[in-house]
Amino acid sequence: MIDSTTLNDDVLGQCTRRSADDATFETSIRLDSAGPVPVTFFADEPLDDTLTYVRAIVSALPANDARYRRYAAADVRHLHIALRNGVPPTPVTEFASRMRLSHIVVYYPTPEEGATLWYTCDNLIPNALVCVTLDHERRFAGGGIG
Repeated sequence: MIDSTTLNDDVLGQCTRRSADDATFETSIRLDSAGPVPVTFFADEPLDDTLTYVRAIVSALPANDARYRRYAAADVRHLHIALRNGVPPTPVTEFASRMRLSHIVVYYPTPEEGATLWYTCDNLIPNALVCVTLDHERRFAGGGIG
């Protein structure tokens, strides 16, 4: 049973549980000079499995962030083209370079889905965020708009 409302972790820092009867934890990480990025994860028993997964995502993020942004930009390109109404599309590399990590949500890892990384896109797609979905092995599973 997860009893504490606060969890101190070497990788994630201080994680706060929303309430005693909720398995949702919140923390924030620093990826670059842009400031803290909120991280929410849903921890069920055993907590160790979830923490291992969340730690792995956060630890690998500096190395994988640019790749995730590039893959997601390529995936949402057709939507971006449709929204531009005939205006030439922004190249994938430029689109990816204008994306900034907004927040991370980690679910109970399953083969279909494990985490969603949400990025702002410098208003390239007005009022939208671009999401990167990772599978249970932290591999890129797709990009989308939300």
